Parts: sequence; C-alpha cells; structure tokens
Amino acid sequence: MKGELATLVRLCTHWLLALLVATMVIFSTAFTQFTWYGYTLWLPWLSDTSLAASVFLHLATVLTPEGVDLVVLSPMAAFAAQVLVAFWIAFLLTLPFGVWRLLRYLAPALRPSEMRALYYVCGSVSILLAAGVYFSYAVISPYTISILYTFTAPLGVTPLLGVSELISTFMALTLTTALMFTVPVAMVLLTWLGLLSARWWRDHARYAIVGFLAVSAIITPDGTGVSMVLLTAPVSVLYGIGIIVSTRVERQGTLFT
Repeated sequence: MKGELATLVRLCTHWLLALLVATMVIFSTAFTQFTWYGYTLWLPWLSDTSLAASVFLHLATVLTPEGVDLVVLSPMAAFAAQVLVAFWIAFLLTLPFGVWRLLRYLAPALRPSEMRALYYVCGSVSILLAAGVYFSYAVISPYTISILYTFTAPLGVTPLLGVSELISTFMALTLTTALMFTVPVAMVLLTWLGLLSARWWRDHARYAIVGFLAVSAIITPDGTGVSMVLLTAPVSVLYGIGIIVSTRVERQGTLFT
C-alpha cells in the first residue's frame, strides 16, 4: 500500500514539475528565429514579448469591446495576468502527460475492456472540453463582455477594463462552459454504473434544460438573455446525445464494444 501511494505521489510530482517548468518557459520566452548551418530554426528564447504576453494580446483583441480602454490598475496586475495565462497554457499542454502517466499507473489493475473504456472516456472528455473552450472563446466570452459594457452608457461613465478582470472573467466563463460541455460523459457514466437509467434522463429532460438556463443565466448575466440561450442551446443538444448514448450503453451493458 505504501509503495503504491509513493508511486502515485511520484507521478503527481513529475506532472507538477512539468507544469512548473512549462509555466516558466511560456512566461519568459518567445519563439525566436535562429539560423544554424543554413537551416532556419524557431526556438524558445528569453524575450520581453513572451508567449504569455502574445496570447494575452490576442485575447485582449478578441475580448475587449470597441470603445473600452484596457488598463492596468495595480503594480502587480500586468505581471499576474501574464502568469495566469502562462499557467493555464502550461496546464493544457501538460495535462495529457499527467493523464498518460496516471493511465499507465492504473493499467495493471484493470482489465483490457476497462482500459479501453477509460481511454474512450478520456478522449471524449478531452474533445468536449476543447469544444467548450473554443465556444467560450469565440462566442460566449466576447458577447457577454460586450453586452455588459453597454450598461455603462446610461451612467455616463468612462468604460475601462482592467487586465486582471479581463483574464479572470474569461477564465471563469471558459471553465464553466467547458465543464457544461462534458454533461453527456457524466450521463453515460452514471447510466453505466447503474445509478440512473436512460429513461430517467429522458423523463427529466425538461428539468435539465431549465437547469441549464439557470446556470447559464448565473455565469452570463448580460441582462438580455441572449448569451444564456447561446450557451443553453449546445448543452441541450449534448444532453440529447447523452440520452442516445446512455440508451445504447444500457442495452449493451458496457461502455464500448
């Protein structure tokens, strides 16, 4: 037992070290062009305009509404914003490594069919999370932030947006959206474990949609209800897909054949 716990701690430590190193590299370096024996190489090198800064500038261009000035409101704000961007990029880049090491650790204790099902679940979650992140980046976050700033006009105040608020708002919207996109995986797993049936999901579909609307209204309080519907619509479609897959899993008694 102690040996297994030590192995697990070692795996987590390796991933955390990889996360730390990747964060430092993304925060402090940028891809720089070098020429080596006639070959052009692009390698990470120390730079004022780091990878984190470049990503932040791109997000600022996409997310900052027209007529709103992006400002730094405290000495640590610009530094913290770049560290946060570097951390999340590093987290996304090193997460597959952490999952791969964890699956290798679990492999001896699982049957081939269980390992295959675990690979499918991890793959499905990865795809849905990526879709949720992109949907937040392309639709939810820009629209929500833009709509919220229309409420500054009646007050006659100057619309400003702090760099910390920009990143924290985007991260909160993106994380929630990505998690909501994984609803069908949770549905299928609960059905496979025998905790809830496919019929239960069908009978409670209307309540689920109301729940999606409520959660969407909380995380996208734009006052118009449009962003709420924009988020609820794809999640409801995914809920329907979850019902279909849950029905198939219930009939076959296994996640994947």
